[in-house]
Formats: sequence, C-alpha cells, structure tokens
Amino acid sequence: MKWINILGMTLQFISFWFAAPEILGEEKLKHYEEKMKKYLSNIPTFLFGVPSIVFAFIFFMSGNKENGGMAVFLMVITIIFRNKIQKQFAERAMKPFLDSLIASDDRRQDYLRLAGLLFTAGFFCTVLAAAFS
Repeated sequence: MKWINILGMTLQFISFWFAAPEILGEEKLKHYEEKMKKYLSNIPTFLFGVPSIVFAFIFFMSGNKENGGMAVFLMVITIIFRNKIQKQFAERAMKPFLDSLIASDDRRQDYLRLAGLLFTAGFFCTVLAAAFS
C-alpha cells in the first residue's frame, strides 16, 4: 500500500505543474518566459547527467567496474555536448511549447483539466492506501 500512497502523492505533485500555467495567466507567463526557458533547458542535463553519475557511483561502489565505464562514458558525453544539447532542446522543444502555451487559452485550460484529473487520481490513490493500511 505504501507504493499506492507514493503514486498518489506523485500524481498530486505533477498536477500542480499542469495547473500552474492557467493560474499564472498569459501576462505572467510572458513575464517569466525567458526565466522558464533558461531553467527548462536544463532538463536534458538532468535526464542524462544525473542518472549517469548515480549509475557510475553504484557500479564503482559495487566493484563492477566494467559496467561503470558505460555510465562514465554517458556522463562525459553529456558534459562535452551539454551546451549544444541545451540549445537544441530550447530551440526545438521549449520555445514552441512555451509560445503555444502563452498564446493559447485553450491549451492552458486543457492542462488545467489534466491537472484536475491527475489530482483526483492522486487523491483516490491516497485514500485507497489509507483505507487498506
């Protein structure tokens, strides 16, 4: 039941990020657009860099040095190409996403509906975990 409770809390946390654009509104999104692009362009670094550091640490601590080399290789590639990856991600993914999110009331409302659905599902998971614990 513990994992159902964790799933519920995770769904509720994620729901906030889907509701945030509608709560902020168009003017605030325009105001924070450059800051959001700056911070969201770090997503590829976290997706590749952080797991490779964790895997390298796990493999080297367990004495399995052969598999640790692949994690180190991934980490080095991420470090070398970090700026290029961030720039490509910002231009190809984040800019169109944020532009459409700012300009479209319908898209923000769709995200708000999705946030409501995720929050409700998370609430039911939490209640279910509490009921059967």
